[in-house]
Amino acid sequence: MNIDLKAMFDSLNENIRSLGGFSPEQVRQSGLLGDEAIRNLVLRSLKTAPKTGHELSAAVSELSGERIKPTPGRIYPLLESLLDEGLVSVSSKKDRKIYSLTEAGSEAEAKLENELSGDHSETSNTWALPKWVDVRGVVPIAASRLAKVSLEVSQFGTKEQQELAAAAIDDARKRIHEILSEK
Repeated sequence: MNIDLKAMFDSLNENIRSLGGFSPEQVRQSGLLGDEAIRNLVLRSLKTAPKTGHELSAAVSELSGERIKPTPGRIYPLLESLLDEGLVSVSSKKDRKIYSLTEAGSEAEAKLENELSGDHSETSNTWALPKWVDVRGVVPIAASRLAKVSLEVSQFGTKEQQELAAAAIDDARKRIHEILSEK
């Protein structure tokens, strides 16, 4: 059995990076980077003044702290959807479409604003993680060190060293399961 630890580490590293890290709050925030987040940011942006699609893309990017940079292929279909829902209206000015909030859109934006400014204490935590979970503690740090040395072995180790490393990792995994079962 040949395990490509480098590929496994690269995949894990990319998944962590794309999810925003190990912090549950960072992962939750990155989960909000989809169409719903863009939709909410468009509504917030239109609250201040009517805008073109291009101006909305720039406003969404700015409001998200540059984490979201919607392309025309994402922003315009979303605007069409908001038009269908009756949340925005469109007018033309010099061959440009100008989007603005309707009354229903203003109400939807106000509702979003209330949800964002409400009390987000432990009861509204969608992660429901126990308080004892320490994602920046000794176990994640040790796992990170293990991942780094595993990558080194997979890159620079001989076939025998890679097999020994894989066996050591399997032994460590089994020992950790034993620790958990000892309660």
